[in-house]
Amino acid sequence: MSMERAIEACKLSHSQNIVRSDIKKMMEYCRDWASSRPDVEAVYLGPHDFKITVFVVPKSDHFDFDLAEEVARLSQKIRQSYLAVRSEAIEVPGDSLESLRCFVDTDTAAMIYGKTAEPPQKVAE
Repeated sequence: MSMERAIEACKLSHSQNIVRSDIKKMMEYCRDWASSRPDVEAVYLGPHDFKITVFVVPKSDHFDFDLAEEVARLSQKIRQSYLAVRSEAIEVPGDSLESLRCFVDTDTAAMIYGKTAEPPQKVAE
């Protein structure tokens, strides 16, 4: 391996470590944020439109405009705080599994807050 390739490999590895670290911190921040909100039923984290998206499910069975304002602030906070991760937060309906699945691929998204949420899997170092 040439010296240039070795340097590039080290840079790539370092970049991946930064992304993993930011995703882990973002998950923890969002879980803490949700646990302090009585109007949040669940939070999922998963890929959506080439971003890591935080899907916030309200406790109400309809769109919660007050919560939407808080979710917009959350989205701004995570974008500004975790620069290595292209991210956003959105409110999605969760009154039924079918409506939730219109927005969240529950097979690939991780539930990071909610009744059946387990502690997130350790992000590979």
